[in-house]
Amino acid sequence: MKKNDKNIINYKNAVSWEKTGNASWAQCKECDNWFNIGPSIISKPEIKLHCPNCHKEFFQEESKKIIIA
Repeated sequence: MKKNDKNIINYKNAVSWEKTGNASWAQCKECDNWFNIGPSIISKPEIKLHCPNCHKEFFQEESKKIIIA
């Protein structure tokens, strides 16, 4: 994951709704659904994400938004 990606919003140590480092969220590029991605996946941008709503697979850089909490 590149630090300057425009689709990544980094909220580490700034959000109260998640325990820091445990969960990040990705927005599907097809259906706009938000889904949880764990720290082991977010640290490996070469792994495709899988939307549980529409089953589209895409790389992190292709997602509409990613929130790192």
